[in-house]
Amino acid sequence: TMPTMPTMPTIPLLNLVRRVAPLVAAALVVAAALVLSGCPEPDQLRRLSETCTSDGQCDTSLCFNGFCSRPCVSDSDCGALLCLQDHCLPKEAPCDDGNACTTGDNYLSGSCTGESVHCAPPDQCATWSCDPAIGCSPEPRNDGAVCGDLERCAGGYCRCTLFERTPSAPGGGDGRLYGAAAVDGGALVVGESSAEDGTLGWLLRLNAHGDEIYSKRIAASQAPTGPARLTDAEVSANGTWVAVGEAGDPPTGWLVRGGIDGTVIGQDKAIYGSVDWARLYAVAANEDGFLAVGEARTDAGDPASTRGWLQRIDAEGKPLWGQLIAVKGKADVAGTLRGVGAVNGPSGNVWHVVGEAATAGDAVGWTVVVSDDLTETWNQTFLPGNEEESGYRAVLIRADGGADLFGWVRKAGGANRALQMRLDAKGAPATLQTGAGVLPWRILAGTAGTVFEAAARLSDGGAIAVGTTGDGKQLFFARLYDDGTEQTTKAAAPGGADDRLDDAIATPDGRAMLVGSRSGGAGAGGTGYVVSVDETGGGQENCPSP
Repeated sequence: TMPTMPTMPTIPLLNLVRRVAPLVAAALVVAAALVLSGCPEPDQLRRLSETCTSDGQCDTSLCFNGFCSRPCVSDSDCGALLCLQDHCLPKEAPCDDGNACTTGDNYLSGSCTGESVHCAPPDQCATWSCDPAIGCSPEPRNDGAVCGDLERCAGGYCRCTLFERTPSAPGGGDGRLYGAAAVDGGALVVGESSAEDGTLGWLLRLNAHGDEIYSKRIAASQAPTGPARLTDAEVSANGTWVAVGEAGDPPTGWLVRGGIDGTVIGQDKAIYGSVDWARLYAVAANEDGFLAVGEARTDAGDPASTRGWLQRIDAEGKPLWGQLIAVKGKADVAGTLRGVGAVNGPSGNVWHVVGEAATAGDAVGWTVVVSDDLTETWNQTFLPGNEEESGYRAVLIRADGGADLFGWVRKAGGANRALQMRLDAKGAPATLQTGAGVLPWRILAGTAGTVFEAAARLSDGGAIAVGTTGDGKQLFFARLYDDGTEQTTKAAAPGGADDRLDDAIATPDGRAMLVGSRSGGAGAGGTGYVVSVDETGGGQENCPSP
């Protein structure tokens, strides 16, 4: 008989089914939920000529120039595509036709080309054209022309003329700037430049935007290795410039003359008589020539023999004659002349000259008026109010032929304070409106430790006066209105032991350029500093938005 087969257990199998069924159902639910939730399927590889950003996106494993591609030798390798740059690409693929005067280059026309670029229309400062090598560029016109409240045309663009510059001295060493003259909306600036070969004169030309036109060192013929410095400059109506200063040790007066292009035409040593000790501080021009002022000694070793010095210069910049001058009636009193201004009046040309003299051991402001032949018509010292010492450093001529003087006053043992003094056309004290009433002078409040070194006359008749404050550690300037009733003062944060402003010039569009030096630049001894401000005294922060 056949053996009987054992009976399969049924209970364990049923248990297995019961256990697996819920898991399968759960998996189906999760899968359905994923589908319903929109979970993306894996990216499909992109076909030939579709756009891409990486090789991994293409079924050809090659993304070239933004399209899925493959290598080729000729168009026949690419079907409906083109063989471009050794790769199969569509006609809309970007390319570069090498012409900067086209844009959006592609192959839609059968070769790589694009649409023509449209340059800007002509404006006041430029006409625009397209050069295939560089694209649209301006052809400058009307450089220097006013094109906005604070803008002038420059290099094809309308640019703001408010700026701040720290020009580096030629030779890579330290430099300081002391004086300036207005030229074509810009400035001719002078100073000193120190390098391994000594300290020489520094001549710097800036345009209306503060851009450097040239910068050069000038050696003095009387002291080729220095020390030498140029302290002021002026430009005549015929375009000749004259710069003055000192050279050698002991110092002798130094005159340099040249053309606006920076060419030095000649230079001269300037002394009084046979005594080799003299300095020139300032120079001004009238229709007949120049007058430089400074100090000279009759005994080189004796400071008490120092007297004011006037040096006449012809219209070509060549020295004529000089003479010493002392306070009227006090021939034994030492003095120095620091500033000069020219008046071309109906009754003849005169010069207002200012400085300081030492009387009874104290300094006192000194004013002189001379004619073209250096004949004195006024010669006096003046001490404002109950002050005990004073001095004048600069003079600005007024429309009525009078003058505003700028300098300092102090009481015994006190600090210097900024001073403005007004004279009439003859040189006598006049009056101006001040916070303290109608007086011949104004002493600026809150200016302890301040000296005015120079000033520039603005178009409204007022002035911007410049100097130092904080005992010579801060740049300082003040906006003074013609009636004397308003002022704004500004001081830059200390940058070193000798930050200063030494000169200011007005420009034809109502601005002023302020010239001086900042400590700590170049070889840590200092660098030049030039800042342009508008008629309110505001700087480049007042430039209109581009």
